[in-house]
Amino acid sequence: MNGCELRQHLRLYLELRNAIGFPVRDNRLLDNFVWFVSSRCDSNSIPVNVVSEWLDFQSCAATGKARRLSVVRPFLDYLSCCAPEIQRSLFGLFRSPSRSKPFVFERTEIEQMLSVAERFGPRDSFFRVTLHTLLGLLACTGLRVSEALSLDRNDVMPIPNSQALYIRETKFRKTRIVPVHPSAAKTLATYAGHRMLLGYDWNTTAFFVSDAGERLSYRAVATAFRDIVEELKLKARDGSRQPTIHSLRHTFVMNRLLRWHSEKVDVHTRLAHLATYLGHVDFSCTYWYVSCLPSLLGAAADAFTAPGSLEVQA
Repeated sequence: MNGCELRQHLRLYLELRNAIGFPVRDNRLLDNFVWFVSSRCDSNSIPVNVVSEWLDFQSCAATGKARRLSVVRPFLDYLSCCAPEIQRSLFGLFRSPSRSKPFVFERTEIEQMLSVAERFGPRDSFFRVTLHTLLGLLACTGLRVSEALSLDRNDVMPIPNSQALYIRETKFRKTRIVPVHPSAAKTLATYAGHRMLLGYDWNTTAFFVSDAGERLSYRAVATAFRDIVEELKLKARDGSRQPTIHSLRHTFVMNRLLRWHSEKVDVHTRLAHLATYLGHVDFSCTYWYVSCLPSLLGAAADAFTAPGSLEVQA
């Protein structure tokens, strides 16, 4: 197979990814890979040493190489199915660094955290009100911290839907609507009214504000969260990473998966919905949470090996 044919396969691969709603993030990386392979291989094989040379072609750290390989590996899998004349060799030797187990808060720990937030800082500071509301929102919605801090007043409980958040072009330039529970909507409305009475609406369009009347910064929130975690003496456990503010997002997702599992819901059929809710651009990011729950993996294995599970449904 020559370089022209390989580029044709790449074009068809990109079209397929776009059609199923999972576009490739870095087309130029694949273009570079095809060019590199075409310049070094004349046979119908892509040897592992050529892939290794390409990974080392541009100096980068191990994480950079893992990212480059994560983009190329699906294309190689596509070639092995659509162009069986192309042989691959030993690609199982390449492994991306495994992600460490996420820290998951217990319900009582979140309640204690919110309690500490209510009395955090000076007694007359509005920051403690903001911090309490923000952490509660993160815990009950699984939003990224950056998404919550980027909210403007018009994004919270917009007129067409008073129980939703409008998340604008955040990570990966995705925009989505996130529904919230009525109790959370009530808390947000209370905070908005409190903020308006103090005159913050005149200073900024931001929903979450600092005492200075500006948009609340990530640094201020992260520092306060670290102090709260230290006060509660929360540490990594059961082989997990250290607790961070992003752990609230992990906790939300894990609890949702476990709740579906306890309700006998087929978790794997709901992952696409969960991925959309979380703003994941890559389905594998959502599936990673399933891999952290042995009970869910066991259920998936049981379903796969059940009688009739491999039959084609009419």
